[in-house]
Amino acid sequence: MKKNKSICFLVNGNYKIGLGHVYRCLTISTESNKRGVSTFFIIPNIPVLKNFLTVNKAEFKTVENVVWENPKLHKTEFAKHLLNVDIVLLDLLEEQFFKFYFLSKINIKIASIISFYYSEDNRYEDICFFPGIEVKEKLFIQNKNNKTKLLSGPKYLTFRKEFCKKFEKEFNEEVPEILITMGGTDAFGFSLIAVKSLLDLDIDYKATIIMGAGALTLDEVNELVFKKPNIKIESNVNNIAQLMHSSTIALINGGLTRYELAITGTPFIALSIHDIQYKITERITSVVGGVNLGVVEDIKKEDITYAVKKLILDIEKRKLISYKLQELIDSEGTERILNCLESL
Repeated sequence: MKKNKSICFLVNGNYKIGLGHVYRCLTISTESNKRGVSTFFIIPNIPVLKNFLTVNKAEFKTVENVVWENPKLHKTEFAKHLLNVDIVLLDLLEEQFFKFYFLSKINIKIASIISFYYSEDNRYEDICFFPGIEVKEKLFIQNKNNKTKLLSGPKYLTFRKEFCKKFEKEFNEEVPEILITMGGTDAFGFSLIAVKSLLDLDIDYKATIIMGAGALTLDEVNELVFKKPNIKIESNVNNIAQLMHSSTIALINGGLTRYELAITGTPFIALSIHDIQYKITERITSVVGGVNLGVVEDIKKEDITYAVKKLILDIEKRKLISYKLQELIDSEGTERILNCLESL
């Protein structure tokens, strides 16, 4: 990317949707800075989001929530922030993404990263990254407003530095280690559901539950695992990649965690919030033979217990899943994205 170019990230994160979008953009921002590109974020005025970016020493500007929710009515304020910016990159949910259509009228290059494949109607960005397992055959999204270049598939998955190395999985564990990671905020209480299922497990195991201090069911989970020496809760994990790699299996909700586990070679059992999330996870598990239990409201506690025990005891299946996961994904996605942005 040419020197002195600037990238602005328009991104959101909160207790309900988590911080996955922000983590992804922060990874791209960090690598951009190494290339001599200046970056900053525009975010809504949300404390957890501001604290996260502050801790990670990222430059950001905030707009009041009423401005964020109705950007078209306040487009002059956004335009003011985007002076001298070469590229604006949006990592937003679909509804919010289309609210920023007015950016197409500003003399600026626009990129997007999407987790769900948005409707093709009214697309307005110059380039769209759709990271995941699915590879779209079309190279462009053509519509009445624009011709958007589409880059999809696992080649555009981004990973933090700690994941960018070769992980050699071992399968000679004496006591299986189960990781439960449902996002720091765990807004839907999946950790509590997972822990209850583990308490019925009739084999020896150890478990680590990752829960942020603000997780909604933290007190309930603490009460359940009190005096359970084989189960611990971790709120501040310094090296999540190593913890994932050392785990026998993981119980997850979805999101970017699926791909982080894939690159560490760790088989996972997924619970989904809704059908859309289930279908995204199914694209991975159908290829590697993993376990995608379904939408959580349709899953019984004993279904989770059974799936955990079955996967732990089937070492050959875990070896095959691990091999296929690591064969599927590499850690070069951030570099590929930056190379594409450089060509805009």
